[in-house]
Amino acid sequence: METDNKTPKWLRRLQQESWNLELLISGFSIFLLFQGREIIEEVLNQLNVHYGGGALRPFMIILFLICYLGCNVLIFNLILHILLRGFWIGAIGLSSVRNKRDFSTLHYTEKFTTRLNEKVPSLEKLIVRLDNFCSTIFAFTFLIVLMLISFFSVIIVLALVTSIIGKFETWFFPESGDLVNMVSLIVLLVFLATGLLYFLDTLTLGGLKRIKWLQKVYYPIYRFFNFISFSSVYNSLYYHLLTRFPKRYIMLAILFYVGIFFLSPFFSYNLYRFYPDNATNSELFTNNYDDERSPEDQISNASISSLIIKDQFLPVFIRYNNKHNEILLKNCQDYEPSKKSDFVSGLRFSTNGFAITDPSVPEADPEKLLNCLQQHYKLYLNDSLYHQTDFYFFKQNGEIEEKGLKTLLDIAHLPRGKNLLKITHMALDTAELYIEKDYAIIPFYKE
Repeated sequence: METDNKTPKWLRRLQQESWNLELLISGFSIFLLFQGREIIEEVLNQLNVHYGGGALRPFMIILFLICYLGCNVLIFNLILHILLRGFWIGAIGLSSVRNKRDFSTLHYTEKFTTRLNEKVPSLEKLIVRLDNFCSTIFAFTFLIVLMLISFFSVIIVLALVTSIIGKFETWFFPESGDLVNMVSLIVLLVFLATGLLYFLDTLTLGGLKRIKWLQKVYYPIYRFFNFISFSSVYNSLYYHLLTRFPKRYIMLAILFYVGIFFLSPFFSYNLYRFYPDNATNSELFTNNYDDERSPEDQISNASISSLIIKDQFLPVFIRYNNKHNEILLKNCQDYEPSKKSDFVSGLRFSTNGFAITDPSVPEADPEKLLNCLQQHYKLYLNDSLYHQTDFYFFKQNGEIEEKGLKTLLDIAHLPRGKNLLKITHMALDTAELYIEKDYAIIPFYKE
């Protein structure tokens, strides 16, 4: 163990005055983190709308959920750190006024005076404890965040492994689908089992490292996950905390964070017992009506101009749901869109050379594409099929810019009062047969 004489003077000076940097970083970080949470929420909304059926969507959602969880952990810890540092500064200020204590001046009984002398620390001890605790909280905060990033890196490696196995199947074993699926399942189970061991070892503060008969089996597992999770980045913090503080305190802190930040979303306090939490046809949703929806809110599946229609035409917007891409490809066999995949590159190679352009693909025949898309939906007014062919591509105004189809329905023949618009889309049942499935049901009132 190094002595203080071996520690550089500039480092000892920083250690003594680190509270200045801690307060500065904490205050600035809290401001940025609140802004970052709003940005993450907006990105998640965009993912739900524009990447609902993308192959990368689960990993992108996991990434941003980890970022969101990390923001919450940082905000909570940094606010706690600032409050305790304020308490610490107050104790320092009080010690400059009066550093000694004398409980005898309070004229308590002997029992209470003895108890206070034993249990109430002096200001000097309190200041030292608070200083150590605040610095520990500051380090522990970023340790938690780095461990969350490690968790995501392990998920990415798992996704890459399964993707590589799938590519091997396509390239080398196109006729051995069952065998490759079995290999993929075995690799997945081994990865999950060994990953669970590594997670338990971390959660128990190295509990598996104390078992002698397990070391030959667990050591390569530890080295592998230590590498793919980039644990070496924060190992110094992690093991310093283990050797510096009692393990029971660290375990209590980990259980607290797991309970508060990981399990709390699965609990709620709801007094609306007679109000359904699930969506029903007996509920009016503001995002179905353009005049009631906020610009940042997402259209669920479709929308009309207003709940109360005064005109003879009803504007209808049907949001394009990219989860329907596969069924659209099967249903529209007479036309294939110009975009051959979800990934579009702006890098262009030709005989004239290399060019970097906007990553967009001009559609060869937009009319056929529109006809293919509109056949995917059917519109009903009060249970009567409405034969409508006048559709247009349309990009909705608002922060999300949802894309879809727009049309106007002639409702002059509808009675005054309540009416119902129902939109269905084509789907496949378990027998791979085409069926109609409800996409949106929107009530409206005609004057």
